[in-house]
Order: sequence, then structure tokens, then C-alpha cells
Amino acid sequence: MTIDVCTKNLKIGGTVVMKTLSGTMEKDAYRMFKVYFKEFLRVKPRASRSRSSELYYLGKGYGLSKEYEMFKKLEEKKEVNKF
Repeated sequence: MTIDVCTKNLKIGGTVVMKTLSGTMEKDAYRMFKVYFKEFLRVKPRASRSRSSELYYLGKGYGLSKEYEMFKKLEEKKEVNKF
């Protein structure tokens, strides 16, 4: 999944643009990605036909959101509790 590519390749503060299709899973994906980025937007290009389900996500500020900081702290606690 794209979030794996982001977590392995983006530096803190990085930016990503990705194409997706609207549908039942799209809203869940949007909420998940939004945690990782300070600014996360849905973008529908003007050149895209209105009936087309394509849209793009634009994520800026990877790893800089408050939610991401909380997520990382929880992950760290899980690692400590494993031992």
C-alpha cells in the first residue's frame, strides 16, 4: 500500500501526490493518510470529467501532524512493553 512507501521513503516534512478512485474504501484511506501529514487534501483536477471517479491526494508535511506524533508515541510504548 502507498502508506508503506511513504513511511519507508519520505523524510520528515516530505510531500506526496497520489492518484486514487472515489468509492467506499476511499474515505477510510483518506482518514488514515490524514494522520501522517500536517496538511492532507483531496484534489479533483479541472481536466477530469465530472463523472470520473479519479481524484488525487496531496500530502504535505509528512510526520509533522499532532496525530502522527501521538501515533508514534503509542508505537514506542508498544515496543517497550514487548520486553
